[in-house]
Amino acid sequence: MSSSARSSGLPGGPIGVLLAALLLAGLCARPCPAGEGGGGIAGAFAEVGPGARGAALAGALAPCVDDATAVYWNAARLVDLDAPAAAVGYADLFGLGLARHTTLHFAFPLRGRSVSWEAGRFRAAPGASRGALGVGLQTTRIDLDPEAYAEYDLAVAYARRGPWGLAWGATGRALAVRADLTGVGATGYAGDLALGRALGDRASVALVLRSLISRLAWDNGTSESLRPTAQLAGALAPAARWTLPAALLWDIDAGRLLQAALGIEWGPLGETIRLRGGLRWRDDGESALLAGALGAGLRWQELRFDYALALEREALGDTHRFSVGYSF
Repeated sequence: MSSSARSSGLPGGPIGVLLAALLLAGLCARPCPAGEGGGGIAGAFAEVGPGARGAALAGALAPCVDDATAVYWNAARLVDLDAPAAAVGYADLFGLGLARHTTLHFAFPLRGRSVSWEAGRFRAAPGASRGALGVGLQTTRIDLDPEAYAEYDLAVAYARRGPWGLAWGATGRALAVRADLTGVGATGYAGDLALGRALGDRASVALVLRSLISRLAWDNGTSESLRPTAQLAGALAPAARWTLPAALLWDIDAGRLLQAALGIEWGPLGETIRLRGGLRWRDDGESALLAGALGAGLRWQELRFDYALALEREALGDTHRFSVGYSF
């Protein structure tokens, strides 16, 4: 038995699986349906964003994401990356030592080539980015020894610039659930769509539609659809060292507001050091919860380190999140 499970006294077996469901439900803005016939796990594939920067801004990162985690936050922003990028992240969810979230993302700008006539000969040079590709893998693992429960979310995104300064991104996701108990496993898919536009040099807006189409088929024969959501977000940079993002999240099926988030980012040393904070209100269907977040980022040449502390003691506990990114 692992030390974390031993110290917590959490049981395994069917009760352990129920506790895994409770942990997953704690990640949602509200408890998610368990599938037709009640055969699934409540809260499966909850929206847990990758990277410490997004966590420190309370989830309001969609309009200003600038690294490979755009595959999740806002695929349309992939076209704004100047070079290939990678990002890896880790979090001990709720600080319990039981649920771990790991992420890996890559982004690849697609650049054309411009041809010019100079000094009596044709010369080719890299042109502006026409689009971008992104790949991401998120895993959520809950260890209730001797049983374990794990979710895998593999995403492939394509983004392209459109007319009127609009960028769009489409993401296809392959989903899988693996557990030690018979019948607690699933495979499925989901599709997301993102739109984004810069409003001058100091503002941007984004619309992210997640799980517009989805299906999760459980090994016991039941199936479910993931909850479709719509996030409308905007960011304002009133000065060179400040960024102020905000986001609203709706449940499309229920037609109600699930979450509102507001973040602030300040760079006392420009891009080298960034200090962040965020505040999030969410409605779980029975009561409203207010949670805060703090974080910081350090950039050195093409390398970046980020840390976030999500203060969620009203749920299951605080979460420390770490991430590292690199631009090639």
